[in-house]
Amino acid sequence: MFKNTLAVLSLLFVSQVQASDYLEAIADQHIIPVYAELKESTMDLSGTVRHLCVQPSVKNLDQTKVAYQNAFLSWQGAQHIRFGPIQVLLRMHRYQHWPDKRGSVGKHLRKFIAANDVTKLEQEVFANASVSIQGFSALERLLFNDKGIEQYQPDIQCELMLAIANNLQMMSNDMYEEWTQGKDSYRHYVVTAEQGNMVFEELSELQSMLLNNLYTELQLVAEQKFERPLGKSLKKAKSKRAEAWRSELSKAAIAQNLQSSKDLYVVAYAPLLKGQKLHDQILSGFDQAITDTQGIRGPLFEAVKDEKQRAQVKKAQASVHLLKRLIGRDMAEKLQLSVGFNSLDGD
Repeated sequence: MFKNTLAVLSLLFVSQVQASDYLEAIADQHIIPVYAELKESTMDLSGTVRHLCVQPSVKNLDQTKVAYQNAFLSWQGAQHIRFGPIQVLLRMHRYQHWPDKRGSVGKHLRKFIAANDVTKLEQEVFANASVSIQGFSALERLLFNDKGIEQYQPDIQCELMLAIANNLQMMSNDMYEEWTQGKDSYRHYVVTAEQGNMVFEELSELQSMLLNNLYTELQLVAEQKFERPLGKSLKKAKSKRAEAWRSELSKAAIAQNLQSSKDLYVVAYAPLLKGQKLHDQILSGFDQAITDTQGIRGPLFEAVKDEKQRAQVKKAQASVHLLKRLIGRDMAEKLQLSVGFNSLDGD
């Protein structure tokens, strides 16, 4: 690990003036726009859920599903940022309880609806409820099913849907403010990392943190989002282990994960590797992984059970594994940064 706060940048011929621009770009061109989009999309989702429950119709249900898809993919675009406000109050798990290895989302939803206790839907009370019923995984079950428009009436289920959507909106608003508002905003800690502050002692600490986040996201895609539904063989495919299979967003989620990870690489690491072969390899690796993922025909939960499409799923997974090695091994060594421990280790 470099001890000088500008060692990585100076080694690669980036000046102190450029260091300031570099840190501002990470915050203002990547992280904050990601959270701004999440804030806007969850606000739209909350509005469409409210409209659906007041006036149940096929049209309003379709509009709500579109709003859900937009908000869910916005969350997927923010999922790789695993430090800062997202770590507060279990927000990562409250946004999405997945993988759900014990089926707790369905169990808790059934129990909650059967209890029919509207007092538990009050905002502050609901924010402390089980993570299984607070986020996108629970809302997906309530929106994407075969029960028909008749289920959307002004009762406990619709009240629960609205509580979930409002909860997602509240968290998104809070995180955006915590990143942007006041002298103690998390943006401040990022843009002053070169000088050292109460969060980051030196620049390389921030860079290692971002590297950890980037590597963890690629690990999540390869080892959970692809591996879990693939199973051990064609006959043992576990299609319903795919993330967001009910809404058929599994493939789109992975493509968004990869695109957002690439965007982070471009702003945080491309300036340090500019003109080097490794930079070209990493960019090519991202493009290949995204292309291979988009090349999967049909929903992921069906593709893993089809011999031809299963091969394409494995090809996409292999591309992500290769990219993960380029990032976690080659780039880490080149920049003398540490990937460190991540929350997926041991899963």
